[in-house]
Amino acid sequence: MSNFPAHPAANLNSPAFKPSYPAPSPTTVSDLNPFAMDEAANSVKMYFKAEMAIFTLPVLEHVMELPAVLSPIADSKKFNLNASAVAGFFGGEEAITAMATVHLYRGRRWLGWYNSPGSYIIAKEFGRISRSRFWSGLFPGSNHPPVVAFKLDGKTGPKYVASHSGTVMQQTGHLAHLLTQGTDNSDIVPTPLPASRHATISLYHWYCFAMIFLGIISSGVTCFVIGSGDLDIDTVKTPAKGSPAGDGILLMKNDVIILKGKEKDVNVITKGKFLLKLKGEPEYTAIGLCSLLLEVQFLLQLLLIPQGSLIGQTMFLTSIIASWAYNSFLASLDEEKLQRKLFCDTIGLRQLTVLSFEASTRTSMAAFTCFVLCKDLPRPLQGIKPMNILLELVPNETPVWQKWREQVVAQVKKKEGEMIDFQSENVDMSGLDEHDRALLKDLLQDAKDAYDGYILMTDDRRSLKNTKSS
Repeated sequence: MSNFPAHPAANLNSPAFKPSYPAPSPTTVSDLNPFAMDEAANSVKMYFKAEMAIFTLPVLEHVMELPAVLSPIADSKKFNLNASAVAGFFGGEEAITAMATVHLYRGRRWLGWYNSPGSYIIAKEFGRISRSRFWSGLFPGSNHPPVVAFKLDGKTGPKYVASHSGTVMQQTGHLAHLLTQGTDNSDIVPTPLPASRHATISLYHWYCFAMIFLGIISSGVTCFVIGSGDLDIDTVKTPAKGSPAGDGILLMKNDVIILKGKEKDVNVITKGKFLLKLKGEPEYTAIGLCSLLLEVQFLLQLLLIPQGSLIGQTMFLTSIIASWAYNSFLASLDEEKLQRKLFCDTIGLRQLTVLSFEASTRTSMAAFTCFVLCKDLPRPLQGIKPMNILLELVPNETPVWQKWREQVVAQVKKKEGEMIDFQSENVDMSGLDEHDRALLKDLLQDAKDAYDGYILMTDDRRSLKNTKSS
């Protein structure tokens, strides 16, 4: 028997408690008796005939409501729009690219007064310009000169071959690269050469407003300090005495740029580079202070923006998005096109001095280049070797190409007014089979097309000079 006391309402001798089945084993619970309600105790009592143990379960009068997992956003006292951590990193690349255009527009340094995002990224990028132990500790990494940090240098140009001096530069500088990029997206329509064949407000509001104001100040001051530098072109302004003309060619994959002019003028393209002079050289302490201000702005945003109200945080986020859109617009501009325009305006390379021609084949391009480089030179030619020019453009060493180059050089060396002959009947075809003779005939026709284009170009230049003089 159990030691639990019997309930007073239970009559153990009643027939209801007499089992009509075999007694259960000590570990088995028997049948479940009906419920009995004790209103005075306000409880439901269940009697289990398991060694006469009696359990009492209370009735719950009140239902407990669980709190909602998500509070409504409209309750601004509970909702927190924390955008402080995003503001220091979001839009950093666009901001750096936009800041790099500060030297390419006149008056651009005055247009940086807005709450630009990406303050932490900007500080890390431009803080490395400063050169001292203190700034290197705050902004670790390799120190770049300002001209490289603002992407005004660092690109390599194509191979350059001088037609008179024989100078060969396997790669040129950033300015030559800019000049070659202009061949793809130039406003000058190329003149096709003749072709016979073709090739293929609460206090919490003020926290956020203060951060917006600090962002405007830090961005504006940084843009002004960086934009106060002087951008110039560094080149060899005084070449050696007795230097020949700087005529030569820039060799690209599918294009050739012919340079004609004095040595000092061509040096600007082949050896020149942008030079950015900022105040405080060489430590550039002012740039370091601006970068430090941007980092302080980032830390204060982390601290104060979460303390702001929903209205203030929304205003802060709106200013960040608007500034990011403006930076994205500046970053979408063709930076190299702006640099190329600035470069051409600086050296006086006007559109009238640039002519563009489109050849149908590379052989026509090679012959045309040879005729242009030898233009207006006294005959017999001295100081220039047309054969070397052709070898740079078409270095094929088969008998067909050798005979073609010999014929082109022979015609280039003729004096002005002499008959130019590219007829295959007047060329020595000995040692060539039928296939090679047919190929040489086509190559000579390409050379004749190039010469016809050269004559048209010469006539156009004469008419242009007469128009300008009159």
